[in-house]
Amino acid sequence: MQTASRLILRLVVAAFSIAAVGSLQAQAPDWLFVVQDEDNISEVRNGNTLTFEAEGSGDLVTQRLTITYQGPVDTLGTVNDPSLGGSTTFAVTSGPTLPRQLGPGQSVDFTISFLPTNVGPFSSRLDFGLTRSNFGRPNITTNVLLNLSGLVADYSLSYQLPGGNEILIPDGGAVPFDDTEVETTQTATIIVTNRGSGPGTVETVNVDGGVAFSASGLQLLPAEVNAGASLRFSIIFEPPQEGAFMGSAAITFGLGSRSLNLIGAGVAASFTYEKIIDGQSMPVMDREAISIPPAAVGEETLFQMKVTNAGSLEGTIQRISVAGTGFALDDLPVIPQVMDPAENFTFTVKFTPPEPGETSGQLLIGDARFDLIGVGEGSQLTFSSATESGSSELRPGETVVFSQTPLGLTSETTFSITNSGNAAQAVSLVGSTGASFSLLNLPTLPLSLEQDQTVSFQIVFDPAGPGPQSGSLSIDSSSFPLSGVGGDPAPLPTVTIGGPGGKADPATQVEATVELAEPYGLDVTGTLQLDFSSDAFSNDPSIQFSTGGRTVRFRIAEGQTKATFTNNDETVRFQTGTVAGSIALSATLEMDRSSVDLTPDPEPELAYFVDQAAPVLAGLSATRTGAGFNVFATGFSTARSVTSMEVSITADSGKTLDTSRFDIDVTTPFTAWYTGGQSSSFGSGFTATVSFILSQGDVLDLQSLTVTATNALGESAPITINAPE
Repeated sequence: MQTASRLILRLVVAAFSIAAVGSLQAQAPDWLFVVQDEDNISEVRNGNTLTFEAEGSGDLVTQRLTITYQGPVDTLGTVNDPSLGGSTTFAVTSGPTLPRQLGPGQSVDFTISFLPTNVGPFSSRLDFGLTRSNFGRPNITTNVLLNLSGLVADYSLSYQLPGGNEILIPDGGAVPFDDTEVETTQTATIIVTNRGSGPGTVETVNVDGGVAFSASGLQLLPAEVNAGASLRFSIIFEPPQEGAFMGSAAITFGLGSRSLNLIGAGVAASFTYEKIIDGQSMPVMDREAISIPPAAVGEETLFQMKVTNAGSLEGTIQRISVAGTGFALDDLPVIPQVMDPAENFTFTVKFTPPEPGETSGQLLIGDARFDLIGVGEGSQLTFSSATESGSSELRPGETVVFSQTPLGLTSETTFSITNSGNAAQAVSLVGSTGASFSLLNLPTLPLSLEQDQTVSFQIVFDPAGPGPQSGSLSIDSSSFPLSGVGGDPAPLPTVTIGGPGGKADPATQVEATVELAEPYGLDVTGTLQLDFSSDAFSNDPSIQFSTGGRTVRFRIAEGQTKATFTNNDETVRFQTGTVAGSIALSATLEMDRSSVDLTPDPEPELAYFVDQAAPVLAGLSATRTGAGFNVFATGFSTARSVTSMEVSITADSGKTLDTSRFDIDVTTPFTAWYTGGQSSSFGSGFTATVSFILSQGDVLDLQSLTVTATNALGESAPITINAPE
């Protein structure tokens, strides 16, 4: 006990030493009184009041009183038995055995308790006798009186509806809300009043209201409510539908709790609906589908709708409308229509089928919605077009569009005719126009399409040329434009001009062919052309095809690889001529019956080369003259040059010649020949005449003649003939 007193002393001195000195010197300088409750420590003086606040009757409240002796070091202080007078709700419930002597700085503790039996208020007083003993001097006695006050909180609950009086609620009682229209609100104010003698605490407020009740306006809890004051909050009742609703609320205090029940009813106008078909009435629910009796296309069918206010309040129908092709309303009431409970009205829904099969609509009555299903009786053709990429429905007059298709290839779509009605339909005519369009797999006509039956055929697009192509498809009285675009044809496979190529002999014929590396999907025509580039500064008109001219036409049939020329030959010949130079064969190709160029880039070519060479003698003859003979030599020189001719004469047996070999310079006449305009028609061909006159002897004495021709590139092969007779 001594240790605890010293601990309290240090705490008190540290916290209150300045205040203690000033107050006790004025009243009882030898003694310090400090009181501590749950939350506070404070110094009290002689005549002060200690207040005890209870949360309710039976709530035990205590305070600890510490008395410290502060006399001189050569004195002692004595605490005598206290006296307690007044209300018996107060008591000193713990403390030391008294009287008790204290040295300077020593303390004693007492516990003062308050246990109320009702709401009070209560009062009492506590009187302490204190003595200071002075050694060798008279004792000094001090009386300290503390007043005790007890306050008790006590609560009442009440509620108040709008425009009503405040009504007390017993614990477990009910707050009855007035009937409230669905999805509107009513508010009750809950009043928690502290009717006791002291403050109290509202700890929590919990409302368990389900879907209909909720709390509003609650301040931050816990909250202190002084005596005579109130705490208020609201409970909102919002019924989501018709019917009775219950909830509860629980309020806890510093001591104890109260509960109350919440009671309310939701009321509303409530509409019911009936369909009347052929005099028979059947209820229908909001969002339910209503099937209408079928009718032939263009004819009318109908039914009635009956609307009744089956609710507990007056209600209003703000709108009645119908949507959907073929649906209409008749015999409508005045809108908006105000209806008392149990009141009803009827109106008519009409349906005229616009086409065979099922037609959907929607009927709105206020906030209620009904799906309408009507059936028209009759046949109806529907059309669709399908490709690998998908299908689409078509109406008469809409275009069947084909993707761009390269020339030589085809695109197709499957066109389907379906009887979507519920009666048979005859189809008599199916045809197409347009050079690029054709029909395949047509059904046998006329035919009868039953309900849900489908027939199909193919429309083939084979572009007749590049660019937009058009046509039309006719199915009895229905017409569908056809449209497509012819694209560039696929590139040709590799084109080869056949032949050895390279060096070619002059004055010969060479075969040429044209061939594709693989078959092609179109008929192809083309031109094979000869071009000559002279190395001897002169053209040679003899360089040409065997058919004449330097161009020749050919054709490659679809699916074939080899070209055919005149007379369906797969080869064509050309003459190499007698002039040195290069001969180029080239081919251009195009689509048959069109101007679309198919020639590869670069063009197919084949080159031949005729070299400049020594002269060539092709023929030799001789004729007698009066005194001699003439020698006629024919040949050609690819270099268009002859410089000399040698004539060798062999005498007959037993005869001799003075001169048997003659070297003749022919440069001048050959130069004149090749540079003159006349020779260009003969390439490098020539006929040379050499005349001989015998000075003695007779031509008959000659046996043979041998001739050679020479230019800068060499000498020709000799030609020998018999001497002329």
